[in-house]
Amino acid sequence: MVNRTNKNLPSKFDDFPFLYKERHIKFGSFARRTKIRPLDDIDLIITFSASDDEGNRATYSCNSYSGTCYIFVPEEHKTLRRFCDENGYLNSRKILEKLKSYLSEIPQYSQAEIHRRQEAVTLKLSFYPWNFDIVPAFFTVKEENGRNYYLIPDGNGNWKKTDPRIDQERVTNINQKQNGKALEFIRLLKHWKRKNLNSISSYLFENIVLNFLEEKNLTDDNLLDLCMFFDYLQSAIYNPVYDPKGIQGNINNLDFKTKYKVSEKAKTDKLKIYEADRFEKEQKHKKAISNLKEVFGTEFPDYE
Repeated sequence: MVNRTNKNLPSKFDDFPFLYKERHIKFGSFARRTKIRPLDDIDLIITFSASDDEGNRATYSCNSYSGTCYIFVPEEHKTLRRFCDENGYLNSRKILEKLKSYLSEIPQYSQAEIHRRQEAVTLKLSFYPWNFDIVPAFFTVKEENGRNYYLIPDGNGNWKKTDPRIDQERVTNINQKQNGKALEFIRLLKHWKRKNLNSISSYLFENIVLNFLEEKNLTDDNLLDLCMFFDYLQSAIYNPVYDPKGIQGNINNLDFKTKYKVSEKAKTDKLKIYEADRFEKEQKHKKAISNLKEVFGTEFPDYE
């Protein structure tokens, strides 16, 4: 992994691993600008250096079948070895717990509610409306394929690869291709998902929408665009949805019952949107709005 040392977190934490600040990164829907209100959480990757101040460096290996990665730390390593198991492998749960304890000691976070999840430490501030999901990571050297990765906790004490830069770049490119209309379209459909489909993850759904936007060009008719998407979703939900980062493979692991529910909902709401479009053309605006509220919920503006 990359050999880089930087300043510690507050200097009183003399056992805190060196940070690789140049590789800290925001990720998730907030960073991709596809998050919908309430804007209540920000995802942050905090990157650590694999090296100590004497040049001792951790190395990693990954199982190509399971995707599990292991970080080995030599005995001489001053900062990371204390977070290892008996075999010298860095335990991501120990890193998360230590990060949690460090944050709880910082004065401005003293009123925060901090707890560890499987992959992140969630920082809840009493004086601020947003939460921060903080994910510890290591940044790899370039592999044979020419790519670097972030290694983040896998929830089981080990590590896994990710690269949020790929997701962010994809959204940016598609939004440019769609003349700046893609972000608003994605957010609108996420409102629909939140009302109707809690069983499907936001990340999977967003990638289905992005796949649609790669195939189709949005028009100047929002209702037509929605009809086209729901028509697409009816069948696309049954198909594989591949991780754009090229790491996880097919991320559509929904069971058939859930896929069927999504498909049927898309079919039903496509007809409601089609009918709303007809009402609009007939100047029956109140009926059109009523249909749209059925699709998107009470957050959709009332007819005035």
